[in-house]
Parts: sequence; structure tokens; C-alpha cells
Amino acid sequence: MLHAASDAAETAWRLTASNPLALFERGATLLDQGKYRLAYEAFSALHRIDREWPFLLEWLVRARAHWLREEKSGQTIRGNKEYLPCRS
Repeated sequence: MLHAASDAAETAWRLTASNPLALFERGATLLDQGKYRLAYEAFSALHRIDREWPFLLEWLVRARAHWLREEKSGQTIRGNKEYLPCRS
């Protein structure tokens, strides 16, 4: 079901790539799918178009934090191989 919704959202986004609502929906969908870098890029594109979008900075921070956490998830912290960052 989520895959079908994602396909529909992607098609709609391609037709209306400069529409702020379409960019927001794309970012939110990608965030839900765990595609954090792409979500961050969608929210960044929205920020270039409409800097006054409600709570946009929070969405940008959320996507970027998940993206960074994902990148670091294979790394160790403090040199302890058993201590890995938690994934939420």
C-alpha cells in the first residue's frame, strides 16, 4: 500500500515539481520510507521556494538528523565496538 502511495506521490511531484505542497508531501513520504537524504533534499527545495512554510525548519532538522544518524550507524562511538548508536 505504501509503495502504491509512493508511486502516486512521485508521479504527482513530477507533474508539479515547483508546487510547495507537492514538495512537502514528497519530503514527508520519503521521510516515512526512511529515505532521509532524499527527504532532506525535498524539504530544502521547498525552503528555496517558500521560506515561510509552517514548521519547515523542524522538518529539515528532523530529516537531516535521521540522515546523519543513518550515516553513522555503522561506526563505533568512543572506540567501543559493542556500543553502537541506537536507531529510533
